[in-house]
Parts: sequence; C-alpha cells; structure tokens
Amino acid sequence: MRQQSLNYFKNYHRARLEELKIFLETEAWEVCPVRSTFSVHQLREFRFINSAMSAKTISQEGNRSCFTQFSVDGNPFTPSDEIEEEVEEIIDHGGIEDTVSDDEHEEDNVKDDLKHAFVDEDEGKRPPLMQARVFRQRMRSSSSTRGPLLANTTLTVLRFFGHYMRMMNVLKPIAFDVLECLSQLFDYYLFGVYDFFVKDLEYLPDNTQLSSKLLTSLKRISESFIIASEEMTPMASHSTTDDQFKVTKPWVNSAVSLTDGNTLFGLSCRMVAVESLVHLAQQFENLLPYMECMIPESKMSFLRQFVSQTVQTAPELRKPAYHGIAIKALPCDQILQRMVTVKWDIRDIKSQHSSYVDSLVQILTCQEVHQ
Repeated sequence: MRQQSLNYFKNYHRARLEELKIFLETEAWEVCPVRSTFSVHQLREFRFINSAMSAKTISQEGNRSCFTQFSVDGNPFTPSDEIEEEVEEIIDHGGIEDTVSDDEHEEDNVKDDLKHAFVDEDEGKRPPLMQARVFRQRMRSSSSTRGPLLANTTLTVLRFFGHYMRMMNVLKPIAFDVLECLSQLFDYYLFGVYDFFVKDLEYLPDNTQLSSKLLTSLKRISESFIIASEEMTPMASHSTTDDQFKVTKPWVNSAVSLTDGNTLFGLSCRMVAVESLVHLAQQFENLLPYMECMIPESKMSFLRQFVSQTVQTAPELRKPAYHGIAIKALPCDQILQRMVTVKWDIRDIKSQHSSYVDSLVQILTCQEVHQ
C-alpha cells in the first residue's frame, strides 16, 4: 500500500511541476492585490490546519489509520467538497466591499473626480515631474494598508504547499517523500526567479555576488533537478527514473520586457518576482512547526538543512536584482568620459555648471517620470 501511494503521489507531483512551469512561463509578474491581513491560513488548502488547535493536534490526528476518513468516498490527494465550497477572502477590492454607504444612491449625482479620497485642485497646474512626485507620495501614504507583493504564481505555489502538507498529515508512511517533493516546488520557483531576473545581471561587481550558500543551492538545483540543454529531446519534458526526475527549465514570458531602459529594465516585474519569492520563503518558515510534526525525527536534519541552505538565503536575490538595475540605468561610462574632459582649474571658476551635469539631470528626470 505504501509503494502504491508513493507511485501515485510521484505522478501527482510531476503533474504539479508541469503546471508550475506553465504558470511561470505565462506569468506577467504583476501584483496580485491581496489584503494587508493576508495569511497562508486563509487559503482553503490550509483549512485542515485551522481546524486543529495546534501542530501537536495535527500530529496526533495523523497517527490514525491513513485511509480511515476516506474509506467511503474521496482520497487524500484531492480537497474535500466542503473545502472547495468555502469562500476565500484574500483579494483586496480597495475596501469597496467593506465600506458600503447607506446613501449609495446619492453618489450618482456626484462627479467622478470628487469621489476620490483626496482631490488635488492644483493637479493640472503642476509640471509633469511634480505630478509624478505627488502621485508617488499619495501611493506611499497608503502603503501601510497594502498587502505583500505577490504574483498569481506565488499563490499557486502556496496552494500546492497546502495540498502536499495535507497529504503529509494523512499519509504518514510517505510523509518525508512528500516533504522532499514540496521542497522541489520551492526550488523550482527560486530557480525560475533567479534565471529570469538575476542571471542576466551576473556581470556585476564582486560586492553584489550571492553568498556561497545560495550559490551552492542554485548549483544543486541546476545539476540535479533541471534538464540541461544537451539532455533535451523533442518529446521529453522530464525524466522518469525511480529515485529522482528532472524537469525542463522555465522560460520567461515574452511579454515581460527586461531590456527597455524606459521601464528601468523591467524594474516593476523584478520587484514583484523577488519580493514574492521572499514572501514565499517567509511562509515556508511559518509552516515549519507543522512540517516538523509530520516527519520522523530521523529525517529532521534534511528539513533544517534545506531551510538554512536555501529558504533563508532567498532574500539575497534582492541585492543583485536591484543593484543591477541601478548600474544599468545610468550610463556611467559616458558620464565619466565627460567628467574627464572637464578642466578642474580652481583659478577660473565658471558660473555655468559642466555639461555632464545636464546629461545626468536629464537621465534622472526621464527615469523619474517613467516611474
């Protein structure tokens, strides 16, 4: 029975990885507007955790016969009908659903521009650069009420986490095997974000390089989990060995532009991708107490090493991603060449500033307007 369950789950896991690959390749890396109070426990896939009092309670419930609750109908690999019917309240609709006025019909007679929370009477009189600054100030003032930066694919991975942990809870004999596959979901997402948004900035100076831990993890993922280009065949998308299997690397969506200087080389997409990865790592650590109760003590070292070596190093991708944009956004070589031509003679102080200053101001102004 254990081997049959394991075989079924491996096929299930392969299908989820293929599904995750499709999500990564079609992801536009735009912000998914979740509420500021968003928590992984609000997802229906984690309701089995919410119904228990603690991680210890989950462990005790998992000690019962694996298939007792599925003897009549259903199986542990799919959520129950009750969970599917539950309504999730994770999307932020701008507070509309929470602040409905009793005199809603009176708003029909009010102009649209007067319905905003703040009406700027001088908006049309300001120059474009000043308008951009005012807009960003308004956005920052409401940042405290925003949710985390998540992509749609991030929510998908979190839902997969919930499915896998539910299997770990009810299928104790293969709980560790399920945990290994769950870690591969995180590995694949991490590798995708790195390959899409950080790898193209590897020419950066030494002070922006990744730590040895994260580099080791990326090398491990690339060599043991990702199919190399020379291993690719027209019909194969993953290997089928009994002990392990590999998947093809994802490719970034062609609609995501990472080479346009007017968008700061896809800065917004890079931010969503990196910050969503950081949030995913945080949620993984929050779920650790439950995972630890579902696997044998002898297997605990794998989980702790994975968290230390891979999960906790994910935030390091911020530095090369953002620093790389800063370097590419400014044509430093051109500015330095103009600075070299300046005659720094203190005996002849000019009233007009140097020409390189005009170029620098023009570049910064254009970038600020585009932001």
